[in-house]
Amino acid sequence: MPRLASPLRTIRVALLICGELPQTLVASHGDFHAIYQRWLKNSLPRYPGTRLVMHGYDVARMKYPKESQLSKYDAVMLTGSPSDAWADEPWVNRLVSFVRHVGDEHPHVKIYGICFGHQIVNRALGGTAQRNTKGWELGRTTVHTTDVGKMLFGVDKLELQQIHQDHVPISSFPSSLSSNGVYPLGYTDNTDNHGLVKFHSQSPNFTNYSNRHSSHLARQIHVMTVQGHPEFNDTLVADITKELHDVDLNVIDLRKQCSSEVEDPSHDTSRIDGNEVLEASKRDDGIDVVGRAFWRLFGVEEFRKFVVLVSDWLEDGGNNNAPRHQTYCQRAMIDDRSILRRSWGRDHEVRV
Repeated sequence: MPRLASPLRTIRVALLICGELPQTLVASHGDFHAIYQRWLKNSLPRYPGTRLVMHGYDVARMKYPKESQLSKYDAVMLTGSPSDAWADEPWVNRLVSFVRHVGDEHPHVKIYGICFGHQIVNRALGGTAQRNTKGWELGRTTVHTTDVGKMLFGVDKLELQQIHQDHVPISSFPSSLSSNGVYPLGYTDNTDNHGLVKFHSQSPNFTNYSNRHSSHLARQIHVMTVQGHPEFNDTLVADITKELHDVDLNVIDLRKQCSSEVEDPSHDTSRIDGNEVLEASKRDDGIDVVGRAFWRLFGVEEFRKFVVLVSDWLEDGGNNNAPRHQTYCQRAMIDDRSILRRSWGRDHEVRV
């Protein structure tokens, strides 16, 4: 009887590291590579069959994947940064050009940007990054989702960590977003652009989807960004804010307006272990909502159901005509036969 291979699939991410944390914070929280990897692994649905491989590239020092390597990645992800996305600096300008290049020449590679990365990707799509005249957004913040945001995230609002004073206003784009297959995901009173998605099709058909998350819709997304920090937690935000106090006094008054959960004087933030990081992160939507949405870009939730069904199918003797197999493939809209073939032995042919 053919057996399922393990793991069934690997999602490869090129992490474009756009800055670094102070060493005092790296000691307790890890560097950007560790933080982003921890976030994605913690948000990965708990079932065997999918693994994450992440390679970091220090783009602030002009380190990039080679052209021949890009085709091997499923996604490129841009991190946050203490730098300004609107700065006329060589490394920032090259990063914008690189994002455009990946979007144009490697359409199978998904592009994902967070905070500074969100603003860089928005620049590549035609928007203008600038200082927000309404000031900082800092700490846990409620982000209201748009209709497309509701479809992708499955919620009417998100609770996400924020540390930014720059933004890319919707009005800064030269033309209608939807005319280019681009749709906003969320907004706050302070910032009208809290994330975008760009679909492979310029005219995606939303009529078949409800206002709750659709994995099939997510798989049609080419570019996704979020202004907030789904990879951060309360403790890390509090520690970063302490660092900001020493360099930008304008942050102090804003921090006083933040939720008391961000700043707890009784809590020792000098050290934090992995379990505490996970527990803190679970209190917002960074892992369970935004992180899970990342995995839906690759159909991972559907794949979990597929793993269970194929196991049952193999118990039936691997009959290609097994009704459960036929029914599931239609329901899950799995149209990539190579994925089916990789699910068990290399020589086992599947016809659906």
